[in-house]
Amino acid sequence: MNPEDLAISRAVRAAFGETPPRRIGIAVSGGGDSTALLLSLARGFAETGVTLHAATVDHGLRPEAAAEARAAAGQAADLGISHDTLRWQGWDGAGNLQDQARRARYALLSDWARGQGIPTVALGHTSDDRAETVLMRLGRAAGVDGLAAMHRERWVDGIRFLRPMLSLTREDLRELQMIYQMADVAMNPRQTVGTIIGRPLEFYFGMKGKAKRERIQELLDEIELGTGFIDRYPAELSGGQKQRVCIARALAAKPKLIICDEVTSALDPLVADGILKLLLNLQKVEDVAYLFITHDIATVRAIADSIAVMYQGKVVRYGPKSQVLSPPFDDYTDLLLSSVPEMRLGWLEEVIEHRRMESAGN
Repeated sequence: MNPEDLAISRAVRAAFGETPPRRIGIAVSGGGDSTALLLSLARGFAETGVTLHAATVDHGLRPEAAAEARAAAGQAADLGISHDTLRWQGWDGAGNLQDQARRARYALLSDWARGQGIPTVALGHTSDDRAETVLMRLGRAAGVDGLAAMHRERWVDGIRFLRPMLSLTREDLRELQMIYQMADVAMNPRQTVGTIIGRPLEFYFGMKGKAKRERIQELLDEIELGTGFIDRYPAELSGGQKQRVCIARALAAKPKLIICDEVTSALDPLVADGILKLLLNLQKVEDVAYLFITHDIATVRAIADSIAVMYQGKVVRYGPKSQVLSPPFDDYTDLLLSSVPEMRLGWLEEVIEHRRMESAGN
């Protein structure tokens, strides 16, 4: 076993305790995070006598759900792990759909686990959580054991559910911050701007009172909001102002790397351009690196030094911006770039003519 596999094996075993159950269930969705979870558990319990069983819950709420279940089954089969697809009968039209779907997931999985004699189920993510996948890979590259801790333990009808998470120290967390796509849901609407930005100052540096308030105002000045915002609530801010507050909160921890997950996709183009310019200016002042997760090629061209193109959880192309955005392209990168409209005369006519020739067999 190579050193990386050995480290993962030790981390996974530690997560389940000194005496892990003989049968472990894995709830997977078919995305890149599922691959990571399946692979980590398969490596961790190789040659230990522990039997792994995987399951996917198909809520029938999205057209791609069936394809994801097939993908999960294929991933499990490649690792020699059995797989079952559990189907929910659907929403009854009453109450909150999301809450019902969540309860149904746990109910289906707990029934399945009891039937299989499985006391513990490790939960994969229910959607394509790209940021979590990136965090796992960054942590592994930095020497952090992939599944050194399992958090959010939950018991449902006698079945123990665990969700995997990186084992990170407070210093690790400080150095790696994140700005989320939807600023509205990333901030507590009942807290003021000062409280939101001040939380990492208190958590990581123990700052309080006057020193904390002065630092909060310094950060507000850096994000070009200035005075008059420290006592406002999120509902009193525009979309661009909310995202600037989220940027200030991330900077408050003095990180080495900030992960920016679609940070401009919910903003109009003019506001988004202002956010990108702000981030570039802050990078020079704060000496921080950014990892952008985005589908917006214009954003990539504007801000990236290096680019990684990911498809189904795997990197298919990586290198400097000039190299990645220059032909020859792999099939997916070509499709990704060709799907972006170009602001030049004759572009649409060329596309129509090209498609006409393709349909004619030329």
